[in-house]
Amino acid sequence: MAIALFRTGLNPFDLRTVLLARHAQHVVLIHFPIALFIGAVAFDLIAHWTKRRSLADAAYYNLLVAAISTIPVLATGILAWRFQLEGQKLKGILLLHLVLACLSSVMIWLLWWVNFRARRRTEALPCYRLPIEFLAVAFVVLTAHLGGFPSGVNGPGYTVDAFNPTTVRSGIETVIRELAMLHRRPAHRRIRRPVGNRQPRL
Repeated sequence: MAIALFRTGLNPFDLRTVLLARHAQHVVLIHFPIALFIGAVAFDLIAHWTKRRSLADAAYYNLLVAAISTIPVLATGILAWRFQLEGQKLKGILLLHLVLACLSSVMIWLLWWVNFRARRRTEALPCYRLPIEFLAVAFVVLTAHLGGFPSGVNGPGYTVDAFNPTTVRSGIETVIRELAMLHRRPAHRRIRRPVGNRQPRL
């Protein structure tokens, strides 16, 4: 968020700018479910290996708060789309960000429900939760990455169409051009290691 504010020339320490910006609430709140969920997965994996009850409890409560925090995050995300992005047509990166955000939220709630049911029945957690956790982490990370484009963190322009052939072709041409420039740069001369008292030969 600070990067986006600096790019727009706004004062990042102005409370009105931070709290009343049209997309500020979503950009701030999104960090909570991301950090809490990844922390919950880390605690769960360590608890699975060490069989420590305290770590399992930490994983459960982190997962619970992460699931609850997805509700205001989704709500503020929709508000940011309606007001900051003026309700533009959902397509490309913006549409993919919304779909992955919904899938990530559903998977976080699903994992919490699996933990809750196991606790209520006083039985061991099922092992099938582990691949679901890994998949959910991948979804969360990808969702956060794509969300950086509409917010201006990963680059300007929230109207970028990820599936536009022109955009894809332009990106490929840019990569090829950068690689060609690297290839044309003169390589540094290697300095031979001195043998005895001999001076290095350049």
